[in-house]
Amino acid sequence: MKNILIFLNVILLFLIFGCKGDDDQNQVDTKEYTIRTDSQIKIPSQNSDSFIATIESGNKLVFEYTFDSPSDPQIADSGFSEEIIFEIESDMEEFSLNNESLEDINAFYRATCFCSNIQSVRITEGTISGKKLNATSWEIQIDVKINLDITNIDSTLIERNISNIFMQN
Repeated sequence: MKNILIFLNVILLFLIFGCKGDDDQNQVDTKEYTIRTDSQIKIPSQNSDSFIATIESGNKLVFEYTFDSPSDPQIADSGFSEEIIFEIESDMEEFSLNNESLEDINAFYRATCFCSNIQSVRITEGTISGKKLNATSWEIQIDVKINLDITNIDSTLIERNISNIFMQN
């Protein structure tokens, strides 16, 4: 009986002290809804279907949604992030654009992961709308479909439905 109690105490000690959590496992997905004032979206001038749209100084409002799922050091090829960006004239108070008119606001999607980086993809299907709430925040609805025709052989259609308050940094 004494040997069984010693054995159970040893097992209990292993369970208590041997299973400490790793700080990396406490990583959580993050979403950000940002407005950048005095900015614009830059599209490379070269004639190429493969490019990355960037945000630079300008005279427009740029809206940026970002999602980030951090990589787990214990899992190969983990981690994923994506962004949707678009711009409007800085004096607008409200807007609603759909399908081909999304090109007017330079709406782009981009995803990255450990295994590949996807170029910026122009968003041409769906609706993006917004209403200014005050000097620093907007209520934005994004309901779009993105065609990820990466290989020119198979295309993948993804949908994103986002509704949130975007704030200036």
